[in-house]
Amino acid sequence: MELIEDFGDRMFEWFKEGTSRYWLKSFCIEEMVPPQRVSDFAEQSEYFAWVLSLCKAIQEERLVALGVDKTNGQAMPVFALKNVAGWKDEPDIQANETTARLAAQWFAEMVQAGGTGFATSGNQPVQV
Repeated sequence: MELIEDFGDRMFEWFKEGTSRYWLKSFCIEEMVPPQRVSDFAEQSEYFAWVLSLCKAIQEERLVALGVDKTNGQAMPVFALKNVAGWKDEPDIQANETTARLAAQWFAEMVQAGGTGFATSGNQPVQV
């Protein structure tokens, strides 16, 4: 367990050393540790899992800054954020369903109130 925690400490220090360090895989290669082992370490050590989440947050923040920087192209940071940080171009379906349900409820209440819309006074619709 101590070896895993030491690996986590070195990983954190590696990420802190330079702002151009974006890739967890690069650290693993330097350490001669297969990158696939990182998830195994996180399952074995709560401390390592915490350090890993912190390093991933640093990675995400740096990729966002890289993408916002006007001197760089934005395609690669966006691609990387989708792959390493779970970013998506898809809308939040659950939020859209909630909005649609609320809009349908509002429309039904509007029709029930006379079709011209309504304001509420307490729980009673009032024609406007």
